Amino acid sequence: LANDGNRPMFVSPASIDAGTGAVAASESRRSSQFGSVSSRVSDLRGYGGQLTVGVLPDILKFRNRFGLFTSVDYTLQASKRQYRGFDGAGFGDPRTVEWAPSQNDARHILVVTGGFSTDKIGVVTMFARAQSGLPFTPVVQGDVNGDGRAFDRAFIPDPSRESDPILASQLRSMLASGSPSAQRCLSAYLGREAERNGCRAPWTQSLNVQWRPPVPARWGGRVYPNVYLQNVLAGVDQLVHGSESLRGWGAPAFPDPTLFVPRGFDAPSQRFRYDVNPRFADTRPTRSLAREPFRIVIDFALRLSTEYGLQQLRRAVEPVKTTNGWQRRSSDSITAFYLTGTSSIHKALLEQTDSLFLSAGQIKALQKADSAFAERVIVVFSQLGEFLAKGNGAAGKVEMDSAKTTQKTYWRIFWEQPEIADSIVTPVQKELFPLLRSLLATPPKFREGGQYRFGSSVKMPAKPK
Repeated sequence: LANDGNRPMFVSPASIDAGTGAVAASESRRSSQFGSVSSRVSDLRGYGGQLTVGVLPDILKFRNRFGLFTSVDYTLQASKRQYRGFDGAGFGDPRTVEWAPSQNDARHILVVTGGFSTDKIGVVTMFARAQSGLPFTPVVQGDVNGDGRAFDRAFIPDPSRESDPILASQLRSMLASGSPSAQRCLSAYLGREAERNGCRAPWTQSLNVQWRPPVPARWGGRVYPNVYLQNVLAGVDQLVHGSESLRGWGAPAFPDPTLFVPRGFDAPSQRFRYDVNPRFADTRPTRSLAREPFRIVIDFALRLSTEYGLQQLRRAVEPVKTTNGWQRRSSDSITAFYLTGTSSIHKALLEQTDSLFLSAGQIKALQKADSAFAERVIVVFSQLGEFLAKGNGAAGKVEMDSAKTTQKTYWRIFWEQPEIADSIVTPVQKELFPLLRSLLATPPKFREGGQYRFGSSVKMPAKPK
């Protein structure tokens, strides 16, 4: 067929309706007793790869009252797979295997996350994402080659050489005033059939904001409200340009791949007559049914589980199974149980003696600091162990208040460690031990209530036999 790039036909012209261009595919079937018969096989191949680079600035170097945080991630990816004409968008022999980009082949993805936190406002987080366009194939509405599969790949005529004046005029109009994606697609394939997934949709952007307001202390940390501002760009687009002149900010880019709509068939010249779809490759909201409006979502998360401190207290006072049956823990057993949740940075450094090349003097100083730290911690938890062992095994308010007071005392002692350890090791050794650097970089404001657990716990001293 002249204006279809000599597209092969599987039916005779007698099977094509001259008034509408509709094709009856019965001639392409081996048996008139069956319709379309499909057989799925897995003999095709595909491949894909991606490279992701992330940047996470050290926000602790920018200490301020807002608690800023941010991260940037960029992904470069590519994926291809094999297709047959039976998979849709065929042009020649549907049995021919061809390589083409995958339908989800977005080459570039940029994700930016950032926000701030304050005591009065809470935590505000922004999620921004920009993605390059997905591939699509220009197709013809219906089945124009009679193989029983609809939406065959389009042959794009050159308007300067097209004998159909209506089609030539419509193509010129599309090239002049169509969407940028449509103009790029048509210009790339004038005078030849379009490649499978050879055109690209425009870039898409999205911006979402989450606000977690501060929660009153009397709620006990059981209720977590969240406010989500979804697709902020769409709201800004409507605010700035109005509902009738939207630019498509934040809107999904699902271009209409239908380029031609048959309007008849000229039997003498054996040519289809086409109309150009005015919505081809157009993602503007005024010409698309795919909308993603701006929304405000408010939700509350309710935590019904028992808090960890109370669970720990119940495990400490409840009976345990021994060789003599079920018995309550002794004061030493309760103390040892709570000590498993402690951590000594001095002991953690000593465990890396060879890797850090600690000198004999440094080892001795760290052992002394660890002994002093362990002695203070054992005294604190021994008092709690004696108090709980004298009780009746209850985990009431009095016992819970005592456990919380003990934990607060422990964390005050814990946060004295970083500076002591820092005075013993060298700057090079500190760089080789990121845990110590993290502890030292924690501002005093965040140390209040901040909890680090990294093993290297304090042990109960062995009693002499």
